[in-house]
Amino acid sequence: ILAHTPKGEMGRGLSSILIDAATGKLQLKSALDVGPNPAFVVKHPHKNVLYASTERIDADGDVVAIAMDNGDASKLRVLGRVSAQGKSTCYLNIHQSMQYMLAVNYWDAKV
Repeated sequence: ILAHTPKGEMGRGLSSILIDAATGKLQLKSALDVGPNPAFVVKHPHKNVLYASTERIDADGDVVAIAMDNGDASKLRVLGRVSAQGKSTCYLNIHQSMQYMLAVNYWDAKV
């Protein structure tokens, strides 16, 4: 799963890319619109769920929950989203208890 878009553009989605181990060739499998400038992705350790942050400075970022249907990263769908309550949400981490998530908001130094 690739989050960031090339410099100078504000992307809106995540891309699922297959890497051919023998040739190194990349193949785009799917893309999913999750909102402006998705920056960081973390997979839930026990579920087929990804969490992505939107990194922006013009508004608070979001944490977006994304299902990988049947564990297939090429079959993505948005489950929901919540505000990260800060700007430039650049990092997510799931607590070992699986009850909490840490969201780091770089621009305004909020955790």
